[in-house]
Amino acid sequence: MVTARLIDIDIPASIQHISTDWDIATDRLFENIVCTSREDAVNKTAIKFNEVLDPSVKYFGRARTILSTGPTFWGNIDVFVPTSYNDKTIDINPPSMVNTPNLSLTESLTNHPLTGFKVYANGFSATSDAIHSDTSWFLEELDGSLLWSSVHDTYNKTSVGVFTRVLKPNHVYRIRCVFHSSSNDSTQVASKTFTTRGKNEISLDTFLYNVKPETDLRITLKHNYKAKVIDWVLYSLEASSLVKIWDAKTENDELDQAVVPKELMFDSKIYVLKVKADTDNFQSVYSFTTASF
Repeated sequence: MVTARLIDIDIPASIQHISTDWDIATDRLFENIVCTSREDAVNKTAIKFNEVLDPSVKYFGRARTILSTGPTFWGNIDVFVPTSYNDKTIDINPPSMVNTPNLSLTESLTNHPLTGFKVYANGFSATSDAIHSDTSWFLEELDGSLLWSSVHDTYNKTSVGVFTRVLKPNHVYRIRCVFHSSSNDSTQVASKTFTTRGKNEISLDTFLYNVKPETDLRITLKHNYKAKVIDWVLYSLEASSLVKIWDAKTENDELDQAVVPKELMFDSKIYVLKVKADTDNFQSVYSFTTASF
């Protein structure tokens, strides 16, 4: 007989624990599973398998909870070896319990920019000597459709920038985050829901797609009769941060157009253009990638 159980499971009162998936295997990739129970609504925090395990074999155990918000990541992987064929119980204790991330956005949750923003996560804490190894980030629609992700990111462990995806105005999105530890544990999913700001008066008349860095970039706006001054700022994405490389201010006869010098741009790089009219409260943001032909 083998006994597996969850330790110190922390689920908010507003979220329902529907069932649990359990696996015990002879390999870390769980390709040879010897004990399993899926969507188990009876054994949600502990389970007993009748199988007798071989004490000469190393085994691996994992579990994940199915919540009303969806399934969590597989976690609490532990290596164990039965001491004899007569063992009655084997507790699959997680090597390290890891706290759920504290997720935050620096921008307003009700008036959020469409792109060029950063997400932050902190509060990593483990009950063992395990360290924060990597983080998974997800941006999705409310129906769960995935728009953008950075999975098992070892570089952006506590913050990540969303620069390559332009969101819809007046639309609701959700950002999710999971910490992973060196003991192969994963936290519960932290999430934040936000609403993007409305559409500004100004919009581009230039199609920014595979911009050629060999020529000056001429940008034209669809004419706006109310604006008197337009501010332009161009950023280059450098190591997950935006670096300003150009700015300009236009008015009068040159109000609706600006030229970015070719020597400022390079091939196969991501750029973010922010444009603001004096009649708008917020910048309009556009992302594009350069490409030589």
